[in-house]
Amino acid sequence: MNKKQMLIQETEAYLKKADMTPSSFGLRVANDHHLVNRIRAGSISMKNAEKVEQYMAENPPSLQCWQLSAGGQPDPNATQQRAVRFPRDHER
Repeated sequence: MNKKQMLIQETEAYLKKADMTPSSFGLRVANDHHLVNRIRAGSISMKNAEKVEQYMAENPPSLQCWQLSAGGQPDPNATQQRAVRFPRDHER
């Protein structure tokens, strides 16, 4: 398996484990919502490949942003906050 194939496989696994959309991942890593499509196509620069690897190493998918305290450390008392949906006028 070559480096491009490994990056594709690692990125896909990260997206699945982190429950993150490809566009969100691309925006967070390189401010490019097409980044994952470029990775899948094998047309990614070495600079962006290094950014992807660095991002995945520094942001493990097991810790979501809502699980971190204000200091960026894991919060053992974190519970996932769910968005509240209010009914629209035509649904009342």
